[in-house]
Amino acid sequence: MKKLLLFAIAVLCLSGCVGVSADITVKPDGSGALTLEYRVSESLDGLGKLDGNETRPPIPVSKMDFERSVKRIDGLQLASFSTNIKKNGAAQGAHVVTTVKLRFSTLDALVHFLSGTGQRAVYSQEGGINKLSMVLWEKWEIDPDLSSLAAAVSEDYYFSLRFSVPKGAAQFRIVDAEGRNLNLGVVGVDRVTIPTSALIAEKNGVQMEIIW
Repeated sequence: MKKLLLFAIAVLCLSGCVGVSADITVKPDGSGALTLEYRVSESLDGLGKLDGNETRPPIPVSKMDFERSVKRIDGLQLASFSTNIKKNGAAQGAHVVTTVKLRFSTLDALVHFLSGTGQRAVYSQEGGINKLSMVLWEKWEIDPDLSSLAAAVSEDYYFSLRFSVPKGAAQFRIVDAEGRNLNLGVVGVDRVTIPTSALIAEKNGVQMEIIW
């Protein structure tokens, strides 16, 4: 599995029609749980049937992908995986909603999962301060027509992350690839929510720093 959440960036490039919600809870000993929920328009469901698997969601992250991650990452466990169809009314249609829960025994296991095969997540600790940095969107050259189309089809979709720590509350910083602050979405004490269209529009990429 190449990306997070989470992790969904490949899906964004493919269609833009995806919403991702992640909830990470870290315990005092560094263990914890990661719950991912992502939804995609049912109209794209056919993309997931090209391999003949009728039950596979139309995104490049299946239960098999998670099982493979668990096998290659020490300290990572797949607790649950489910896929359902959620009706949103005649106007909005329906979505394929996938919910995954992972348990990690160490922060290294979590970072390894979020990083995939690259360096998309980095954890550091200095002076009692913890920092987790993640790449949410790669730096890219945006074609104006493509950008407009992506913004249109991704309307009403969001990336949301809640990060819970044992004491106090986590703080978020959203920056581009050069470290410049970005004003995207809503950043709270322990949660950040960014419109999918805002991620796509950032040609210098989007990175998130979590400090606790």
